Amino acid sequence: MKTLVLIAALLAGLLTGLLAGPVRADVAGFENDYRALFTSHAGRVQQPAPGMRVLEMPGPVIIYEDTASDGTRHYRAEDHSGRGAAGCMFDALIDATVIAGLCPDMLDATSSAQLDAMTRAMARFVAANAAPPLPVRAVEPRLRSVVRERAARIRVRCPAPVSGVQDNRARLQAMLRPGGIGALKRALAMPRLPVMQPCD
Repeated sequence: MKTLVLIAALLAGLLTGLLAGPVRADVAGFENDYRALFTSHAGRVQQPAPGMRVLEMPGPVIIYEDTASDGTRHYRAEDHSGRGAAGCMFDALIDATVIAGLCPDMLDATSSAQLDAMTRAMARFVAANAAPPLPVRAVEPRLRSVVRERAARIRVRCPAPVSGVQDNRARLQAMLRPGGIGALKRALAMPRLPVMQPCD
């Protein structure tokens, strides 16, 4: 496994220089302290190349630390569990919650309640498995704050004909079908660090 991690780290370093796509940040208010993880798990940290350190957490979730020439540290984390990146799922559920709130005719009452339950379940999972974990009492206020702040930034006119509204409706409905619900259940079944990558 260590050999695979080192190979993955080297490939990730090469790809960082070749790909221009931005690394998505953790959901605001539910961030992981990656620097602290490298400190608290120092004995498990590997250094496959100068300026790069790698830490494998249960899942596995692999965290990369790249140090720039000015000493600035950049972190990215990838979920290799096969159950999906919990942070990415959480981010998508927040977007869905915001859009459903701005366009209430997209979902009926039953589907809206189901989406709310899924979002809250993922929020609790992310809070419990974040580094550091969030207190249970902080989950609901932070979730409400994230939804409120994101809703203030999104501009959606409802109903259609605005471009994208029908696509949003299809995405919302897909998340609430058995396949989407099953994916969420699989994601919640394995405690692991909630990270944003891979995020399609």
